[in-house]
Order: sequence, then C-alpha cells, then structure tokens
Amino acid sequence: MFNIYNVQQVKDLQGVKGQLFSNNFAPTLCSKLIGVYPEKGYCTYMDERGRYESNKDIEPRRGVHRMPISIMWNAFFY
Repeated sequence: MFNIYNVQQVKDLQGVKGQLFSNNFAPTLCSKLIGVYPEKGYCTYMDERGRYESNKDIEPRRGVHRMPISIMWNAFFY
C-alpha cells in the first residue's frame, strides 16, 4: 500500500494534535489524534467514547492505534 503524503499534510495534522475526529475504523466512530510521525509514515490515535446517542453504550478499544498520514489527513480535512 502506498502512503503518499506531503509536508503540508504533516503540518496540518500537527496543528490538530489532541483533537477528536470521526473515525470509520473505530467501533465508537470517534477517536483522538495522539501523534504524527512523518519519518514512519503514520499517525497514532486512541478511540474515544462515541459522541452520538446510537453508540453511547459501545466501549472504545484500548490502546494506541496507527493510521497512515494520508488517511488521517482525509479524516480531518477532506
């Protein structure tokens, strides 16, 4: 899988570190950006409690998870 990203995308993501975003890959559909690692080509995130009534009872997965920079950028800015 290609992970194509540019310097501006990395800067954009570093500016929103710590913020919540909608994450289709999380069981709660809600996660928080923890770190951006351009040298490795990925970002880290943690699942958070859901923001919507329909998934308030779903437990977030434990631990820190990885996502490619390009997909993370799309989650925030596309």
